[in-house]
Amino acid sequence: MLNFFILLITLILIIPAITYFIVRLWELYQDNHPPKYLAPRPPRESYKFLKLRKGPKLGTKLWLKKMGTLGIKLKDEKVKQILFVHGTFVGNDPYDIIRLVEELIPFIPSSVKKDIGNWFRKKIKNLNNLILKDSGHFSDDYIETLKKVFPRDINICNFVWSSGNHHMARIRGTLKLINTLINLDIKNHDRILLIGHSHGGQLFSLLSLMLGDSQLRKSILSLLPDPEDAFSYEQKFKQIVNIKFDFVTMGTPPRYIWDLKSNQRLVNFLNHRGNIPMAGRISGFLFTRDGDYLQQYGVSGSDTYSTMGPDRKKNKELENILGIGASIPGWLKEVRRRKRVPDFGFSLLINYKDQSIFPNFINSHLGHGIYTRKKMMFFTFFQINKNLYP
Repeated sequence: MLNFFILLITLILIIPAITYFIVRLWELYQDNHPPKYLAPRPPRESYKFLKLRKGPKLGTKLWLKKMGTLGIKLKDEKVKQILFVHGTFVGNDPYDIIRLVEELIPFIPSSVKKDIGNWFRKKIKNLNNLILKDSGHFSDDYIETLKKVFPRDINICNFVWSSGNHHMARIRGTLKLINTLINLDIKNHDRILLIGHSHGGQLFSLLSLMLGDSQLRKSILSLLPDPEDAFSYEQKFKQIVNIKFDFVTMGTPPRYIWDLKSNQRLVNFLNHRGNIPMAGRISGFLFTRDGDYLQQYGVSGSDTYSTMGPDRKKNKELENILGIGASIPGWLKEVRRRKRVPDFGFSLLINYKDQSIFPNFINSHLGHGIYTRKKMMFFTFFQINKNLYP
């Protein structure tokens, strides 16, 4: 019996400890002898390191006063609309199940299917809100709190999309975003502040690409099943091409390229620890040691296959434009490059201090949930003001 317990302790404690020690030695060796497959260091002027500074406590009189001041600053900078966009798997049809069911039941009138589908989508989104609270997406409470402290002249709302993890889902999300933007009461001098978490930031990238490159836009719109829809969106893009967009991404993986014009600005918020602008080591993910692990793992190749056959075919076509979608070998190749800083915009590498000496990867969502916490609201808008509206 004693031998059994010794063996059990060895298996549970000693072997994992030795394995971890060997992995760490290998990682430290690679720090001093970087392999050639690593992503090149980003230009020094494209990022800066930041430490999380404690602001006033959430909800106090001082917090309300300082948040109000930040809101007035945004108003003075002609920000008319703030639109929050969530990332993957936290929307209203992340696995295309509702779309699949709608396609499989052709005998029900389309208007009825739409009503039923929207009812289920709303329930799915509400369930996500209930489970996640304010971690990993922008909760309704987050939006309502912001509305109370910012000037009423600034419209603030959540934007909801399917949140599917593939190219076509993001394109549909972007087209839905276009429909929202054209209905806003925006004048020539007004600005729209778009804040996206995780792959929500890819919608902004697609928006900039389709606004800036007419040929690419036509290639993407040609994938829509109805040619009339493609023509309709061509007209919609023309309506918003001159709008002043300020993009903020939070934990968005470095995937799609951008086509930023003079009326567009971009700042990336990234949970990061260390003084090297590279993504973390796998040995630290249990403890959220190096920052946002989902941001570094959500790179090209990490997509999931759509349940819709036509979408799978279109996703394959889109790889010529947007890069690899679903590919384990491609994903592994990309992950080991340890790319943290995107090639576009200015990046803030922020130590959000969400690491632990004990495994906390579930609570921290692998370092990916901290950005949308209500307690981070003051810090977020302080940095937005400082970096976009100095």
